[in-house]
Amino acid sequence: FSKTVRGRVFFQTFTDISRLANLDVTFLMFERTRLSYEDMVRYRAAISFPGITNAKRTPHDLYIMEIPLYFPSKQLFSAALAKTGYYAAVPCDNGPWRREAARDAVPPLCSWLRTAFQLELSSFYRLPHIIFFDSSADLARSLGEKSNEDLRRASRAMHHVSEQRIDDDLAFWRDAILAMSCTSGRGGSSAQASVPEPAHASSSDPRCLFGIRSADGSACCPIDCGTCEETRCLELPVGPEDCCPSRLVSAGRSCTSHDAPCALLPPAVDSFTQEAANSTCMDDLGLCHPDVLQYSLHLDHRLELFPQADVGSDT
Repeated sequence: FSKTVRGRVFFQTFTDISRLANLDVTFLMFERTRLSYEDMVRYRAAISFPGITNAKRTPHDLYIMEIPLYFPSKQLFSAALAKTGYYAAVPCDNGPWRREAARDAVPPLCSWLRTAFQLELSSFYRLPHIIFFDSSADLARSLGEKSNEDLRRASRAMHHVSEQRIDDDLAFWRDAILAMSCTSGRGGSSAQASVPEPAHASSSDPRCLFGIRSADGSACCPIDCGTCEETRCLELPVGPEDCCPSRLVSAGRSCTSHDAPCALLPPAVDSFTQEAANSTCMDDLGLCHPDVLQYSLHLDHRLELFPQADVGSDT
């Protein structure tokens, strides 16, 4: 982004405002020198403006280093990348996977809509306690207004999240290694029989977790249909027998013993209903609140803003 005309205008404007505000900013993309990690931690904060919507390690590295991180808002990022690099060379996400005869659930994504959609899925915005900015002026204002204590507070919060993630990883691998150790000594088919079958490998799908549920909840269509409704379902290339909810219900192929295409049981008689009533977020992701899922971290509690720790120490 920094090499495009729009990027140079953005950073030149930010440079001019920073000088007027007496901010000491180092622009690594315009300099030959490279900073080591030891040099980076001496700065009050870091600013990251990637040229791609995902798959960049630098923001995650800075986060793990607990450096207060400034990052463009989704609105600014989607507008900036809409005409940059790959996004400018390929006008739309309209590849061969889109069947011309199908009435797809979403239209072809073009321009800033495509980057905006990708940013909703980006790992950049799953990490809490990042400081977002909407423009070069907003970035300079925030850098000038944030006190050292504000930045220390953000750093401590980032440290707390990193600790939680490490604890999660350790718990996962501890349980995985323990399970493998316990099973390896048993041998034979009995060891395999004790391992529960994953949901996606089951021959049934009573809640239509791996298909598309119809609006009235009566049918579960395969993903290939792209939709599960009566309107123009006869025109879909997969076929009406799989994609028309009324035909699935008439066929009587129950989702309690089959996967999509199949018919769903009414909630009143669904055998899963009573089991779900006693389940928690830890048992079924479908029961998790969106606030819990957005960070893909601890599923049994919401993240605190910052840990209740020693607030006087530097990070």
